[in-house]
Amino acid sequence: HNELISDQDLKEIMDSVEILPVDVDQVDSNSVESMDKTFINFKNRPKPEAIHLSDEEFEELTVKRLLNSNSKTVLIAIFSTSERFERRALIRNTYLTMKPYDVDVIFVISEHPRVPDFLTAPPPAKRKINHKIDDFDSSQMTIREFIEYESKIFGDIFILQGVKENMDDGKTYEYFHQIWNKKFPHSDGYRFYMKTDDDVFLHLPNLVSKLTPYIDLQGVFFGRQVMGRTGHKFMAGMGYALSADLVGFIANDKFAASHVIGQEDALLDFWLRKGNAITYRIEADDLEFHDAEWFGIGWARPASEKSILIHRLKRTD
Repeated sequence: HNELISDQDLKEIMDSVEILPVDVDQVDSNSVESMDKTFINFKNRPKPEAIHLSDEEFEELTVKRLLNSNSKTVLIAIFSTSERFERRALIRNTYLTMKPYDVDVIFVISEHPRVPDFLTAPPPAKRKINHKIDDFDSSQMTIREFIEYESKIFGDIFILQGVKENMDDGKTYEYFHQIWNKKFPHSDGYRFYMKTDDDVFLHLPNLVSKLTPYIDLQGVFFGRQVMGRTGHKFMAGMGYALSADLVGFIANDKFAASHVIGQEDALLDFWLRKGNAITYRIEADDLEFHDAEWFGIGWARPASEKSILIHRLKRTD
């Protein structure tokens, strides 16, 4: 059962997190005092710097990465929802065509979406789905059947078991917990695990180049930092990558398991900092992670040869 925590407990990330009202009696003075000490500990920790490699060092690590057949660089989880078939098809036919061999991509949806048809319309009696493309007729399929068909064709749909579709009520935690416990086939053996959304464009070769200097390290957290109103930073939910050990930390951390309700990106950052799990906190710059140019404000930038992630691509045309 998830425990709601007080504003005092989450004061470090309460700049934009919406949490349901809680009874302050749920949090005793000892737990608050202990958490305050934790805040002090990681506030005073030195901030790790990015690793800067020479051309020769980068080439050596790249060769090592390419020759290591027992490990892949990154598994990218694109958070989607059941009904967004067109968006997933668009992604498969655009930037996934540039996918390096040591990168894999899956789409993450919840078992219980918000779409009524998925929940209430049973498949027609005595009708089997023909998975041959030539016989495909989407007009005769429920959303549940369509998901089944899509999954069998592409093999890249990860359905989170027992999870209702949500953004800030535990989907992110459940993804990392279930992927670490191998609920999706062949999901181990990656150096990094990335979470992103289906309104981004990823330049996958640039992403791999960015991660290469850290492939042999632990405690790596990469993304674009955003400053909260309280003066504490967290990696924006548009996209972030964690080394495998950090995924294991989240999956096995009792505090994370019992505190999953809140703004997902700020909350995940909080779990990791509370556990002093981060060794290398690597921030993407404004030419690497940014919003689409036509968004017009904030992080909006033209795409360039340095772009890794472009956000706020809501339209499909």
